[in-house]
Amino acid sequence: MNTTLAIRADDTPSILLGEADKRDGRDRSDITRKAIRRKSRIIRFRNPREQAMPFAAAAQ
Repeated sequence: MNTTLAIRADDTPSILLGEADKRDGRDRSDITRKAIRRKSRIIRFRNPREQAMPFAAAAQ
């Protein structure tokens, strides 16, 4: 399933994204998709870890 996502960005991220797409030879959509996937994995990893930390500290 494909979903269209519109993102409003300041000039600086837009310029950086344009430079990255020229340098890597990938389009902005591909770079943005990969960045969103990467960030969502980080969030999914951190949340359970942060919830478990009080229990880990109490076990010491």
